[in-house]
Amino acid sequence: MDPINDVRSDLEAAASESDYAAVNTLWLALLKLANLEDGKSELARMDTLVGHIPEDTVRAIVNDPAADALLNLDPPLETVISHPREKLETAKITAALEKVRSERAAAPREALAGLGFVLKAIRNKREHGFKTRAGYRDTRDTTPSPTVVDQAVPSGF
Repeated sequence: MDPINDVRSDLEAAASESDYAAVNTLWLALLKLANLEDGKSELARMDTLVGHIPEDTVRAIVNDPAADALLNLDPPLETVISHPREKLETAKITAALEKVRSERAAAPREALAGLGFVLKAIRNKREHGFKTRAGYRDTRDTTPSPTVVDQAVPSGF
C-alpha cells in the first residue's frame, strides 16, 4: 500500500475509535509520515515533518482547548502512579508542560515540541500497559490527546 494512503487509512480509522485507541493510531500515522522524511533518527524525521506545519496551524495547535486540557489536568500528568512498575517522568513532563505554557505565544514551534513530548509520553504509557480503557486517570489523559495529534497531521492527507 502507498504510504500516504496508509496514513489516510489510519486517520479514517482513528475517527471511529475511542480516544484511548485513537491516540495510538494517530501517533503511528504521524510516525509513518515522519518516516517519509530524511533524517537519521525518529526525532530528526519528526522535527522535519513538524517543520512543514504552517506557523498559523502550529499556533492553533498549542492554543487549542485540547492542549489546555492537558496543561490543566488535576492532578498533573506524571504525578500519580498507576502500577508498581510504572516509572514517573515528573520532572521531564513538568518541564515540557511549562515550555508549552511559556513559549506558545512567542515561540509556538518550541511549545509544540514540548507538547509533542507530552503526547509521546501519554502514548507510551498507554502502549506499555500503564493505562486502561476505562480508568479515570487514563481516560482523562487520553481524551484531549487525539485532537492535538490529529491537528499536527499536515493538511492534505
